Amino acid sequence: MAYLPRAIIQAAELISHTGMKVSQFLDMYQRADQFKLRMLGKLEPVSSPEHNISVIGRGVFDVRKFRKTYHKFSQFLYQLYFLGGDSVPWKVFSSADSLDMVITMVLLKGHFLVTEDPSNQTYSFHPLVYLAIRNSLGTGESTDTEDKVTEERKWYEDIVLAFSREYPDSNQDSRAWWKECFAHLVGGYTLSNYSLKAAVATIYHRESTFFKRKGMLVEALKMIELARHTLPDPTPPEQLAIVQDHVALLFSLAKYRDMHEVLQRISPEKGPGVLWKKRMQAKLEQADCANRYDTAIDMFRQVLVSAETSDESETSTSLSMDDLGMALMHKGRYRDAASECRKALAERKTSLGSSYPDTLTSCHNLAEILKRDGQISEALRYIQGALVGRESILGPDHPETVHSRIVKASILRCKAVSINDFDEAETLVLGCMDRLSSIFSNSHPLVISCRSELALIMFSRGNYEMAEQMNQAALNAREQGPWLEASTHPDTLTSKHQLTEVLRLKEGCKSADVLSEAVLTDRTAILTNGTLSGQDFHPDQLTSLHHRAIVLSGLKQHLPALQKIDLALTARKALLGDDHPDVYLSMTWKGEIMRTQLPRYQSERVQTLDTIESLHKQALEGLSWIFGPENQSTLQCKTNLALLKNERGGSSKAEAEDLYRQIYKSYQRNLGDLHPETLKAKGRYAESLRASSSSNHSQARKLWRESCGGFAKVYGPDAWVTVKAYKEYEKFLRTYPDP
Repeated sequence: MAYLPRAIIQAAELISHTGMKVSQFLDMYQRADQFKLRMLGKLEPVSSPEHNISVIGRGVFDVRKFRKTYHKFSQFLYQLYFLGGDSVPWKVFSSADSLDMVITMVLLKGHFLVTEDPSNQTYSFHPLVYLAIRNSLGTGESTDTEDKVTEERKWYEDIVLAFSREYPDSNQDSRAWWKECFAHLVGGYTLSNYSLKAAVATIYHRESTFFKRKGMLVEALKMIELARHTLPDPTPPEQLAIVQDHVALLFSLAKYRDMHEVLQRISPEKGPGVLWKKRMQAKLEQADCANRYDTAIDMFRQVLVSAETSDESETSTSLSMDDLGMALMHKGRYRDAASECRKALAERKTSLGSSYPDTLTSCHNLAEILKRDGQISEALRYIQGALVGRESILGPDHPETVHSRIVKASILRCKAVSINDFDEAETLVLGCMDRLSSIFSNSHPLVISCRSELALIMFSRGNYEMAEQMNQAALNAREQGPWLEASTHPDTLTSKHQLTEVLRLKEGCKSADVLSEAVLTDRTAILTNGTLSGQDFHPDQLTSLHHRAIVLSGLKQHLPALQKIDLALTARKALLGDDHPDVYLSMTWKGEIMRTQLPRYQSERVQTLDTIESLHKQALEGLSWIFGPENQSTLQCKTNLALLKNERGGSSKAEAEDLYRQIYKSYQRNLGDLHPETLKAKGRYAESLRASSSSNHSQARKLWRESCGGFAKVYGPDAWVTVKAYKEYEKFLRTYPDP
């Protein structure tokens, strides 16, 4: 203890003399590096500037002389030059011995060659030093021995490797200096060995993951392709992560052909790489609807079984569950799909947490499945959770966030009642379209899906002209889409089906006839085995079958219409369950089609009317529970029930009048006076009003004229809907002439 004060004084002088930090001294002391501590005593000869070397002394810097005199310290100067020489972070040199760095900085700072910025923890050197080294490297004089060139190359390689190790990962937004320095570091230099190529590829990969996190997928793809081009071909097995990200980006950007080519050229060794390749091949099969999605489902099942029976992590297992769930959704097996995705979501919540991106993906996927399964309220709850989480974690403009917003808009449209509801959905979709147009090409499936969703909103609003134009544009784009068989891809057939629905209401069943038959035929061929029996059905095919029945009924082909709607109802019950909204819609339309071909004999007629009424009431109860009493689907069912009541006659006519009045008021209150459904409901209400009492004749005529005038105002006097309304008005006048 007697010697402690003297030791403290000596340590203080040493730290003060060298510019060393206390933490650096303590680190060397704790490592008992006494030899290096003693070596500090030799710093005195170089701690004072030599005027023939210092920039201050002569105003120039003789790099050759400095390198000859202080060879060891020259390495730092050259490496600083390779990094641009300005504001170079200390941590790039973190692998160097801390005491060596202290000695080096004493010398270089003492000669005013280098400065330190402790607040930002950076090095910079004098501009004249930068120019001197640049000129030295650029002259290529014969005096440069091969040993010197080799040494410079070694210094360059070492600093590239160090730079690569310290390059910011994807979570760091502050990377401007690093990107600028990287461009300087690799510009004009040949990557002569694999270590250098791997280091540079690592940097490109980190830039790619950064852009991907930001949702800038095109930029991310450019970076990952630079990484792959930097590496040898074929890509070494240890660089599989780069290939995996490359393939994932190609899939996200819907570059399916390029993705197929990359997968064909790689053959991962046994282990996770093999499962990954099979998974991505399954995603390609799913994107192209190969073998009616059966191939993708089988491959995803194989991956899931392998993940569950191997040493793969829970993350891989839940990912496989999610993949399988989405493939089952596309197949139309919604209940099985929901089961898989619920398991994936539960596992991810447990292992990763509720706000982790993968957990939010499971939440999003489950919402999509539940929406198709008719569980609208639950779907909205899940998609809202996914959207809030993605906005917080990924940002409001990230493609995954935008995708969740599109799904939310679709769910809102399904449950919409009022114009304000449609306004909310439309605002969401328009915002998504603006964002997606800056990320993806016009032929990207998500971009077209967004346009298709907007077309559905226009259709629900009664803007048939705009809906037709948008559906036609979506159809044209999908026919040129990224799939192998774009003309018959399920998405293309969806656009054709939506166009058929618009044509039926805009121009009548005759205009929709040919296309509705073609869509049903194509969907049956592409999505099923074509047997129309057992479990060989798909929800989209049944939607077209349902619609085809309505078209045939409108064309007075009642028997084939009834056969098709009966098959649609039976198959929907078997595939979707008794409480799916599509089942209730087929149920009420079966009743309406049955009404158009009632038996002649009164006893059979009454029995059939009772059956029809039972169908309508069951459907009305189900649709009211799912969508509420004033949704358009519910009101359509209520309209069919009113038509049935009117058909019964007698006291039921008063019930029909009350129903027609409720329906008209609901449409008017929620959709406005000029919506086509409001105008049609007004005409039906006028008819029932007059049928109940001749004293209502003037009021009924007034309502009919307003209905016809509304159609003429919105669609023009020559439009099919307007002409049809006037013909029905003329029929009304013939049936009920002026008293």
